[in-house]
Amino acid sequence: MELAFAGELQNKDAKFLGYWADQKLAGVCSFSCEKENQYLRVLSIYAWDAVELALEAFLLAIESENAGYLVEIAIAPENRNAAAALVLHGYSVTETSLDLRYDPFSVNVALNKMEGIAFLDDEGDDEFEEYALLHDLWFPDQYWKTERLRELGGDWQVVTMREDGEITGALLALPGHNTLEIVGLHAADEAIARKLILGLLQQNEMAEFGAEMILFLVQTENKTYLRAAISCGFSIFGRYARWRKRL
Repeated sequence: MELAFAGELQNKDAKFLGYWADQKLAGVCSFSCEKENQYLRVLSIYAWDAVELALEAFLLAIESENAGYLVEIAIAPENRNAAAALVLHGYSVTETSLDLRYDPFSVNVALNKMEGIAFLDDEGDDEFEEYALLHDLWFPDQYWKTERLRELGGDWQVVTMREDGEITGALLALPGHNTLEIVGLHAADEAIARKLILGLLQQNEMAEFGAEMILFLVQTENKTYLRAAISCGFSIFGRYARWRKRL
């Protein structure tokens, strides 16, 4: 349990709920909120006793305090108890994904310069405005739209692919506690996807304080990105179904 919640404990924006049964802690739920965007993301949800009652209590607590919010939660498809609770509360599955992970300590990436690959430092970068026009077009359903990237003040990493003078592909990653998560990838084919991912891995390798784990949720049906990531050293850690509801 301590290991499972390590990231959330270091997240100053994380909130925790506990459920007690027979005077013993029976479950814990953690989540983060963005009030200005009315967005809530459930980070972790665990119940080991009185499972159905604990899940019901967590969902009711979240819904009662966050009217109007968009809520997202990712769970393993095998978690039937959680899936049943979400269905009863009106949540819908928006996508199913494979949880891929890259461990920089066990996989070595070659630091070779790749033609066409570039990195954006922050929203003040000369190429950011050019990329911004493409970002919302390429990622229309992405929560992290251009304006939200501006609000983060450069607390993100963007790798771009440029061909014939134009940006033709990009990868967006966001940092967490000792982690880096790929939250957006646009590539025309497997070769370009691989170059973008390798670009991120190389940047992390050269960083003074690089991420200790790199995460990438790939939609189950996207075999192109899946093959590209695995060829770069990612391993399949598990599967997730992403659920969503507007309260």
